Amino acid sequence: MAEEFDQEEYDRLQGEKSANLAEQEACQARIDSLNQKIEDLKAAYDKLDEAKETLKDATGTLKKVPSKQFNGWKGSVADEVKSTCKDSDNSLRSQYETYTEKIDEIEDSINWQIHDLKSQKNEQYGILGDLMDAFDWIGTQIHNLFN
Repeated sequence: MAEEFDQEEYDRLQGEKSANLAEQEACQARIDSLNQKIEDLKAAYDKLDEAKETLKDATGTLKKVPSKQFNGWKGSVADEVKSTCKDSDNSLRSQYETYTEKIDEIEDSINWQIHDLKSQKNEQYGILGDLMDAFDWIGTQIHNLFN
């Protein structure tokens, strides 16, 4: 036995479908926007990480300078460079290490900003998003511990 076609019910369901599709598109637009912000922050983080590695390399080189023999390099400039490298309080090496620590703090901050954006994105996924957020939180803690 065929059910009678109800135009009002059909129109109501079509309206719900349209509203749900619009909500889904808005949600996807929010996710896309958050993903772009996350990618931008990751790119900034990578640039900072490159700078930090360069500073670490330079610091390592400076640690070796006082013990190296510089054949043919004598005079006040050579003495000044060696003295600067040896002086632990005001040395370039110490300044590099301080700068490296500051970069590390900024990287930690960027990681937390990325985590916050991921949390906003995870809100779009309901209960599954809560699990994803907990996992992201742990990942951020670990990443900041080892960066």
